Amino acid sequence: MFNTLLKKASESSFAALAGEALDPRPGSPAAPRRQPGSPQAGQHSSAGTSARKASSKPCCPNRNQQLAKNADQLKDENEALNEELREARAVIQAMRGSLEDKATDEFLSPKQDTENETFATQATITAVTLEDPLGAAPINGSDESERAPEKAGGATLSSVTSEAAAEPRESSSGDSGTSDLEEKIKDLTQQLAAKSEQCQQLEKSHEERAHELSKQKTDHEEKMKKMKAIFAAANKNLNEYRQSIAAKDEEIAELKTQLENRSPSEEQSSEQNQLIQDLEAELKKQSEVAAAKLQQMESKYKQSNAQLENLKVEYQQYKQRASTLLQQQREAVHADDDSKLKDLQNQLEALTKENSELQESESKKSALEGELQLAMDQIASLESSQEMSRRQERQQARQLKDLERSLKDAQHERIAAETRLASLQELRAAEAQNMMQELGGNTKHIEERLAKKEEENAELHRILDRSNDELSAARQEIQNLRDIISNSEASEQESKVLAQLQISTSLGARTSNSQNDPESPISRPSSSMSLPSERPLVYPTLAELLAAKPLVERSPFGETNAVPSVTASLSSTKEKEYQVKLQHLTELLNESEANHQRLLEQEKVLKEEIRNLDRSEKRQGLNVDYLKNVVLKFLEASDREPLLPVLTTVLQLSPTEVASLRKKTAQPSTSSMVLGGLFGGGGH
Repeated sequence: MFNTLLKKASESSFAALAGEALDPRPGSPAAPRRQPGSPQAGQHSSAGTSARKASSKPCCPNRNQQLAKNADQLKDENEALNEELREARAVIQAMRGSLEDKATDEFLSPKQDTENETFATQATITAVTLEDPLGAAPINGSDESERAPEKAGGATLSSVTSEAAAEPRESSSGDSGTSDLEEKIKDLTQQLAAKSEQCQQLEKSHEERAHELSKQKTDHEEKMKKMKAIFAAANKNLNEYRQSIAAKDEEIAELKTQLENRSPSEEQSSEQNQLIQDLEAELKKQSEVAAAKLQQMESKYKQSNAQLENLKVEYQQYKQRASTLLQQQREAVHADDDSKLKDLQNQLEALTKENSELQESESKKSALEGELQLAMDQIASLESSQEMSRRQERQQARQLKDLERSLKDAQHERIAAETRLASLQELRAAEAQNMMQELGGNTKHIEERLAKKEEENAELHRILDRSNDELSAARQEIQNLRDIISNSEASEQESKVLAQLQISTSLGARTSNSQNDPESPISRPSSSMSLPSERPLVYPTLAELLAAKPLVERSPFGETNAVPSVTASLSSTKEKEYQVKLQHLTELLNESEANHQRLLEQEKVLKEEIRNLDRSEKRQGLNVDYLKNVVLKFLEASDREPLLPVLTTVLQLSPTEVASLRKKTAQPSTSSMVLGGLFGGGGH
């Protein structure tokens, strides 16, 4: 049983460590678990923190060695506990065999009182040991006082049974002993009632102790679960530490690439320096936390050793109490054989249950040993990763010095670039102001000219349409005249003779009136004949073209076929005039369209210049830091398409610039183009 107690003591020490780690109290050495990256984890007091900061790096190897030694000692103790567990199993098997043999002998030979008393005493001791393996119910004066009546009752019962066996021999002598026998029977019944009450009380106490044992078992299982949770949390912390170290390595690699491709910006260099300082501080904090955890594990190991010593002392005390209890139980006697047999069966069941619990605890112990070994391996890997991080810190320090030197050069270059940029911005602002002033007056004039030109263009289109209609009508009339002339060639001679006769007769009668009447038929032919020669062939202005009358006129005698030669000459003259008029209108229309196109181009150029000036004014209030961040993200991103709208909005790029930038997104010259357009002037 000593081995069993040692086993339970070791398990209780592990459970106590788990309880301290899960529920730290004000006086507990366990610290709350820190998430990776937390700057305040592992800090218990200001003095302890400063001491750990002063000696975290040089003392880590010594603490690791001490931790390794402690782990070896724990392994040795675990092996010793395993050996003791094996011995305990052998003892339990032997006790089980002896109990079964004794139970069989007692069942077969119930008359052997001395052997039964000894066997019952041993079974009672075993039951008490199983019910209270760690001294949960100590033996005190009250228990001894409870068992004193048992002793007296047992003695009385044995004396009464002996007297009752002797009385039948005496009863044959006479009736004088019947009254005494009845009195003794009454006493026996009273004693049996008292014994039954004592048995009930013992059963109640047994149930209470069984309940306490089940409660202790549940507590033990909860502690084991907490211990497993602690190991799982430790594994999770180790994985998180590894992930954080990998993330730091990636950040360091990114910093290296950024340092190689550094830009001439002071803000970027300061951010990189700050990031390097944060990484150094984070690595220092992680090393401090690891040192603090090592100290906590050492303190927990010392506490477990102290608890083990206390348990050994308690076991000695419990052993003494058990010996006294053994002496007391040897004097007790049970009432009947059936109750003894039931007690033996219960004890056998308890022993089998205890054996199964021991096997389960051994399997749990082996699992805990495996987890402990895994934790030790993880601690070793963490130490190696810390050494690698220290080497990387030294390399980063050297790189930081190089960066500081290059940063100074970049600062000088940046100052010169800022002066150039300021001068360029002032020139641009002055030029933009002048151009805006010029455009303020020119825009209205251009708009008025455009409106006038549009009106003239519309008027020319209307004139052209009307001229086309007139030309088509004239051509139709000429065609009709040609048809009439072809039909009247046969009677042309006759018409000439008739005309001469009419003229000669009319001249004789109206000679006196022809000179005074301007509207006479004699004067009309001359006026009508002189009309084609007096009409100009080319109209000088657009107003004269609009005011020109139709050229189709009738003969002074009311018939179009009266003078065929005059009609033919008039039709040819009309056609020529219409052609000249159409040519002149076409030239005017072409000229107006050319002027309109030129004005549209001027308007387009002026609008583009106004947009450029507007974009230049919007760039005046641009935030340089925001622009720097946008450009850096654009240069660093692999997929630059989503950043094009942001860059277009920030830099106020024109559509042509956006199109060219979209085409050259995949080319390495995009960064130089963007930076050149930003700091070199670009014209927009």
